[in-house]
Amino acid sequence: MPDSNDSQRGTPSYLKEAFKWQYNLIAMGGAAAFSLISGSPLPMMLAGGVELMYLATVPNMPAFQRLVRSWVYADEKKAHDERMLQMQYALPPEIRDRFRHLEDIADAIRRNYARLSSTS
Repeated sequence: MPDSNDSQRGTPSYLKEAFKWQYNLIAMGGAAAFSLISGSPLPMMLAGGVELMYLATVPNMPAFQRLVRSWVYADEKKAHDERMLQMQYALPPEIRDRFRHLEDIADAIRRNYARLSSTS
């Protein structure tokens, strides 16, 4: 997952996210473990070469960039929802009830709108 600092600055660092991706870290850890078990530095050197190829290609792939942007969007949405919930609890009880009632009406409108065909 991306750092919140990167998402606040705008464009995330795809290279950094590719390096920190859990599957990459698992592969690097496995190569290090295999190198320790075998007692040879060759597996770690091979993994280093593969890592360089991986870091040269994966961050530039549009699919990976979309994945990272989806992580950033999910984090921003979660933070926004938490702020909204905190603001909602800060409201007086009668205004909070009115707000919830308006949310229910908006949800009903969205459900009705979703049932309409595109020509409507």
